[in-house]
Amino acid sequence: MSWWCFPFEQLIGILQKTHTNNHVGGDLEKTILQSFLRGANLHRHLNRPNCPQLIQQFKILFDKALPPKNQQETMFAADPPSVRQLLHAYYTYHRVTFSCQSTHLRGSLIAYYLTTKPQDLMVGSIQEIKTKSGQVLFAIKH
Repeated sequence: MSWWCFPFEQLIGILQKTHTNNHVGGDLEKTILQSFLRGANLHRHLNRPNCPQLIQQFKILFDKALPPKNQQETMFAADPPSVRQLLHAYYTYHRVTFSCQSTHLRGSLIAYYLTTKPQDLMVGSIQEIKTKSGQVLFAIKH
């Protein structure tokens, strides 16, 4: 198992989400780090091949009470092809990247013509980028 690949990334995420009232470096961080390390050591010990049989029985109980992280997460199938192929966050055309407003505001601002007349210049923001029948369509708010 690769549960240990990024152990401190998980710890950093826990610490960043914890409300500390602007107190840095104290008992809270120490407690979280100690409990994280104890859990990691227990996990390592339970998965060793030479772990005693008595402790292996506890592993069964631990797995029932606290399923491994990959079993806790709900596995969803990939997005339906129609949705995945229709909606885009970015679109690059002739080395110019367009983006949706929700993805990157600056990349969504455009100037365009409604007709071929120069006086019909409009400005707007790309709200959605869609693909329909092989064509790329922009939904623009002006």
